[in-house]
Amino acid sequence: MLEKPAGADARTYLKQRSVTSELSTAYRLGYASDQRDGLVKHLMANGARLESALTLGIIRKGEHGWHDLLRNRLIFPISDSKGQIIGFAGRVLDASLPKYINSPESPLYRKSSVLFGLDMALPAIRTSRSVIIVEGYFDHLALYRAGVKNVVATCGTALTATHTSLIARHASRVYTLFDSDSAGGKATVRAMELFLEQRLPAYVISLPSGEDPDSFLAKNPVEAFLSCRDSARPAFDYFIRSLLAETPADSVDSKVRILDELIPRFRKIADPVERDLYEKEICRLLGITPHAFRKRMGGMSITAASLQDIGHQTGQRAGDGPQETLLNLMGMYPEAREEVVRFGPDLLFSGEYLALAHLILATADDQDGRALSRLAGTIEQPGLATLLSRLLVSENHLADIDWRMAFDQCRKIRERQALPSMKDIAARLAVVDPGSDEYAELVRQADALRAQKSKL
Repeated sequence: MLEKPAGADARTYLKQRSVTSELSTAYRLGYASDQRDGLVKHLMANGARLESALTLGIIRKGEHGWHDLLRNRLIFPISDSKGQIIGFAGRVLDASLPKYINSPESPLYRKSSVLFGLDMALPAIRTSRSVIIVEGYFDHLALYRAGVKNVVATCGTALTATHTSLIARHASRVYTLFDSDSAGGKATVRAMELFLEQRLPAYVISLPSGEDPDSFLAKNPVEAFLSCRDSARPAFDYFIRSLLAETPADSVDSKVRILDELIPRFRKIADPVERDLYEKEICRLLGITPHAFRKRMGGMSITAASLQDIGHQTGQRAGDGPQETLLNLMGMYPEAREEVVRFGPDLLFSGEYLALAHLILATADDQDGRALSRLAGTIEQPGLATLLSRLLVSENHLADIDWRMAFDQCRKIRERQALPSMKDIAARLAVVDPGSDEYAELVRQADALRAQKSKL
């Protein structure tokens, strides 16, 4: 029907989607006309039993007799792993809804155990030992057209344990590439849980916002997609950071909520080394101790004290109070950030405090009063992440502190630290001839230093 005059609109649609006749043939694409009973008449003309077609769900019987399931739609045949057609998906040629109608469950077709395109992908899957899972038929087609052939798609249903068992027979690594909307996020989490149970390494491919494989490859070479694939995050790591993006770890309550989302999935990680590494990463990102994490794992409640005790538990230094206070207030007050920029952060902060100050200034906008919270989960360096976690836990206690006082305190401390040491001057005076010009200069420096320190 696709090649007949009635299929002209479908051919035009395929041309607009850059689908060549060769690709159409490879996918065995077809077209269902707008005729109410076109398939019914075709089956009758060829001596087929309508009851058998009814059992397969491709035709229906109603008050007005037999009629087709799919009408005026582009047809994607759905095959089993051997290439035998067991069902169909029909896509509209315009913006009407529903976009797709799939064959219903039948003795031949079980959605929970069929992956679209598996028969085409198996050779590439076996060669690469990896598979990419997408949601849409055109997503599959776009990747296959670009030469990425180890790809399968779910047939309008969520991934199931049967699907993952099927994949595990052929692949040792899985990539998921679902939509970036809420439904796609849930599908990614569900897939992660299933692959954790299968002990199959799973990774999440992220494309730029608003893009799917079809739209992305229409604008970019396949190398750009392969780069996205190669930089895919492990699924559990992606899940952790997605949670932190949705719920900043800026209070005890939020950290507990995040833990309660993470822990049921964490328990599914079978490899002890992987569990240990993820426990450390979760504690680092949340700024909590392993003891607090394990308490929550055991179903026990955790308190602010157990969360804040990270410095004591890990042997870290307590930190620089004045610099930490000013960093906290910078996160809360735009005017404090403006003054730090004017004066120069290098003259107020040092080490990791200076690095975090630059991050705050780079990411906060003019009216942002939650600059620290927005950084949560985005910092890779362990030292900076721990510092940020410490600041987030304490920021609620600083609301009444004047940022100008904290600014002046940091300024004076740094200026004092920049002064020469009185001990160094005294040590030099002890060995220099009292009648020399150098001795007189050292005395002058000592007097000036005393005067400067008295003003700080």
